[in-house]
Amino acid sequence: MMVHCNRLRDHVIGSLVSCSANLHNPLTPNDPFGSHDYLCNNSPAERNKLMELLSRTENSSTEPLVLKTTDQHICSLNNEAHKFAFDIIFIGLKTKLDDVPSMDAWECYTPPQSPSRAILEDLPLFSLSPLPYITEIGDYLLTLPQQLEPFMSHDHPALSAALKTGKMPVLDHTTVVAEEADDDHPSSLWLAAIAKGTMDTYSANILRIRSITQHASRQIATDIAYLCNVLAALGQSASATLSQMEVLFKAEEEEFYEYEEDESISKDLYVKLKKIRIWDDD
Repeated sequence: MMVHCNRLRDHVIGSLVSCSANLHNPLTPNDPFGSHDYLCNNSPAERNKLMELLSRTENSSTEPLVLKTTDQHICSLNNEAHKFAFDIIFIGLKTKLDDVPSMDAWECYTPPQSPSRAILEDLPLFSLSPLPYITEIGDYLLTLPQQLEPFMSHDHPALSAALKTGKMPVLDHTTVVAEEADDDHPSSLWLAAIAKGTMDTYSANILRIRSITQHASRQIATDIAYLCNVLAALGQSASATLSQMEVLFKAEEEEFYEYEEDESISKDLYVKLKKIRIWDDD
């Protein structure tokens, strides 16, 4: 639809430009009927509007001056199609991430006298493995470039036009401008949108966890680090919120409280994590 609309617009603009040329340079200058400017005598206001439209059409290279309403309807439909496609791709990720707050792993309390307590306390962070929920999300994200590749072919001009002009969900204008510097920016924009949606949803669901034990904090820091590594492999940077969460969940009790005055850590995020973290002596 967008390609056909663009072709129709080019045809209409071509006709208007031709009309403008005929007004200024009549084909039959010696023919009084051919050179008579009837609009100037009968409807000067309408003639002025026509001349203004012709002038703007000749000088405009970006903003569409004809079929503007049609353009708006097609763009709106295109944006809805983008949102629908994004929701289909993202629904599996969202379903898994929405289960994070209710996972038992965060609230498994080990009594101080338990033999396994000392083992958990001495367990180094690097020895922990990411939990299945986050590895499944990582595996899915790593397949996205392959899934998107067939839709990024330059052999489909209609699809390329729709991808380049559609509004990507969850992305702000700054991100879109940055990604458009890439020649294959439709693919980059889709990866950026899904990555941002994943990080935002993950961060929001982590903050919905009622309480997190000290060992669980190490585990969730491991899960976050794993997701950040997957995103880096896809050329996507971790969000500031997710990066700060990893730092705060890795911190032991004394170190955690030192971050209260750290300007690199969001105060709001610090307060929220302080409420849900449980220390061994609590």
